[in-house]
Amino acid sequence: YATWWIRQNIERGLMNQTRTIRLPVHVVKELNTFLRAERELS
Repeated sequence: YATWWIRQNIERGLMNQTRTIRLPVHVVKELNTFLRAERELS
């Protein structure tokens, strides 16, 4: 269970630092889902 928490915190940290404009984590996840679906359709 601790592994899941560590992984989630690392992912959130990366999401917060990789973009020039900081977006909330839930928005980044939704954007990634949209981009993945778009990639699969094209």
